Amino acid sequence: MLEDVKNCNVNVIVAYKLDRLTRSVRDLEILITELKKYECSKSFPVSKCKLCSIM
Repeated sequence: MLEDVKNCNVNVIVAYKLDRLTRSVRDLEILITELKKYECSKSFPVSKCKLCSIM
């Protein structure tokens, strides 16, 4: 997936649950940094995830 983002084949990533995308906070941070670098949008539902409490 990251190769597709880097090659501009993907410009939006939608994940219905964060744990389907990554399982660790560190990996999520790396992923978000890479997505920003390649101007790729992201959409993660946070209704059931307490993301604010881990940042």
